Amino acid sequence: MLASALVFGCASHDVPESKLVAQKMQIVRDEVARVVTDEGRRHKLQQVLDDYERQLEMFTRSVDSFQKRIQALNADPDAQRSQFTELIRSYEAGRGSFRTQVTGLHLDLVALTTEEEWRAIAKREAEVIKVDDPARAEEAK
Repeated sequence: MLASALVFGCASHDVPESKLVAQKMQIVRDEVARVVTDEGRRHKLQQVLDDYERQLEMFTRSVDSFQKRIQALNADPDAQRSQFTELIRSYEAGRGSFRTQVTGLHLDLVALTTEEEWRAIAKREAEVIKVDDPARAEEAK
């Protein structure tokens, strides 16, 4: 489930993507603070969430960069197929790395929580990774 949801990007045009990520992550942080009573585990969880947010922000920037670069290539009548292929290959490799990193962070969150704590936190985390992929949002139109 997580891996399929990690095709991340923000479809909202009203809120900048970085702010949307920060808002969603703050909701997760608040839930951790509310349900995790052990100070040591809560601190470790907050550190994992910091890493998680950094990964999401980096991925959002890579999506933006990819979109700009693909648009520039598309506008160039002299662009070669190999340029598109390389750009897409590079982007896909980055996405794979991102999925691996975020899946690891997700598993760290699970490992640091009790079953009861995780049930509460998972609902909030799902909102972070549920943000629509802009490419899919365009397909739905």
